[in-house]
Amino acid sequence: MAKSRRPKAKEIVAELERFFGQRVMKMAAPGGKARDSYRVHFDDRSIIVTYRESSGRTRLEARVLQALSPICPEVPQFLGCENNFLYQGDVGDIRLSQQVHNMDPSARPQLAAKAVTAIFRIQNAARHAPELNDLPHLGAEPEWVASLVDSIDKLAVFLRQGAPEFDRVSVCERLSQPSAQFVKWDCRAGNAAVDPAGKVSWFDFEYCGRRHGAEDLAWLIGDEIWPVEPQVMFDIVNDAFDPATGHARDAYLDYLGLYTTFHAIQRVLLVIREVKRRGWSTQDRALRYDKVGTHPLLGAGIADTAAFCADRNPLTRPLRPLLEEVSRTFSQAMPDNRRKMAS
Repeated sequence: MAKSRRPKAKEIVAELERFFGQRVMKMAAPGGKARDSYRVHFDDRSIIVTYRESSGRTRLEARVLQALSPICPEVPQFLGCENNFLYQGDVGDIRLSQQVHNMDPSARPQLAAKAVTAIFRIQNAARHAPELNDLPHLGAEPEWVASLVDSIDKLAVFLRQGAPEFDRVSVCERLSQPSAQFVKWDCRAGNAAVDPAGKVSWFDFEYCGRRHGAEDLAWLIGDEIWPVEPQVMFDIVNDAFDPATGHARDAYLDYLGLYTTFHAIQRVLLVIREVKRRGWSTQDRALRYDKVGTHPLLGAGIADTAAFCADRNPLTRPLRPLLEEVSRTFSQAMPDNRRKMAS
């Protein structure tokens, strides 16, 4: 994919004012200056402008938003794409990850249900957009699937233990799914916003493609920032399930549990790598800047999610003891031994 130089702020402003014919009143970077997107304020509205060094990613996201936004209110409005600048509607400055932590825990399942329903609606809209049928099949290569399954070995090394015995061949066969439908990918709670009316919209479609479909929900459930218990999340998915996915409900939930097991393991490994590189951090920083949740309780929580999902399936049940040990290791780093993993 072609890459280009990241433009300076004054160049972005000039491009915005040329394209919209309006004066830019203010521009800010919600995720920090290292990110690709800016919130831009005109005198009558705010929008999001995105400039990615990979023009291919920009074109992909523009194509998806152009197809989906006229038929799906759960994605940002497509406003235009020119000179590698993508312009889209502003769906709100409160991320789903922030909102779910700021509210009373008893109200969180209701918000989680809105997030899950929005994912199903986006996927349903994509089924009515034939121009998206040729998106790439994500995770199609056997090597990709095998690497996902073998990630448990890295956790065993972390604990200085032997890897658990389980039927890796059968697990790989179950995870090798055809490109049945659209997936947004990267459905972490930091990639959704909640507007003042409580509506949840998902943004950042640069990595989308096609696969089974449950992977999007696995990204949400298997996010170390996400505070809603996995059993509650599976109940929500069961209630919100869309039969138009083409999967039977029970088979869908079984696959969701299997895939979330290994996705959550990937997030555990990401937390470990980040802690070793930069040390522990706070939950507030992770929420404010949409960073990896390098707080011991967040690490323990995502290991618990992986253990819960592993226990749902006989194929992965042997992984549960190791995952529970990872959770205990994280928990022991609170609060006095916070540098233990960084050594």
